[in-house]
Amino acid sequence: MDDNYRETMVKSLIITYWNRKNVSKSVGLYDCLKQTHNKFKLKFKDKPAFNRFYKERINFIAQLPSVNVHLKNKAKSEQNDFRLNSTSDKVNDFWEEIERIDKENKVRKEYRSSIDQHLREEKKYLSTVHLKELQEDDAINEVYDAEEENVSTGYKSDEDDDLDMAENINNCSETNRENSDDNKDFGDSVIPVYADTFAERLECQPTLGRTRRWILPSGTDVSEVLEEYVKTVPGCQKCLK
Repeated sequence: MDDNYRETMVKSLIITYWNRKNVSKSVGLYDCLKQTHNKFKLKFKDKPAFNRFYKERINFIAQLPSVNVHLKNKAKSEQNDFRLNSTSDKVNDFWEEIERIDKENKVRKEYRSSIDQHLREEKKYLSTVHLKELQEDDAINEVYDAEEENVSTGYKSDEDDDLDMAENINNCSETNRENSDDNKDFGDSVIPVYADTFAERLECQPTLGRTRRWILPSGTDVSEVLEEYVKTVPGCQKCLK
């Protein structure tokens, strides 16, 4: 609050206090001081202004011809005893208490300001740390999402493997049935000379202890034909082994 404003308030309250028609025994500097403080919280720095304005007002009333006689006499009495009244014990105690309150308020204000400053710095630090943690979490999540996307793109589930295996087995079973039908129609005939120059090995699921079959593109099982042909060769013409 501006000092000029405080002085204006103190002056106006002193004028209001002496703007009276009746004068009681309690009217005086100390009573004016208490009422001014009740309406406008005085500070210790207001002491010089209060004394100056109070002295000016009682001098003005003491010289005013149209004022009430009792009021004029009271103003003259206050004028004569001003030095004594302004330094009395109760007035000094009043200003000492005001000074003590001012010091406590100052310490409290400085402490509060220090706490506020500390809290602002702590919030600023925590905000910086939290922001950094959020940025690090975002970076980790981006890397994790990218890895998940790569794995999902090149990943083949167990169900897909099972479906592929089942399809392969079905294809092999169908091929085996077709070859069996062709072998029944072939009978005891020998291998034709005009057969294609290559033969396809059909290896569905290799199993230990089983002979691999040799199937021609036409579907002829070469091993069966050879077995039938060997039966027609005389025993003396067969190899010993």
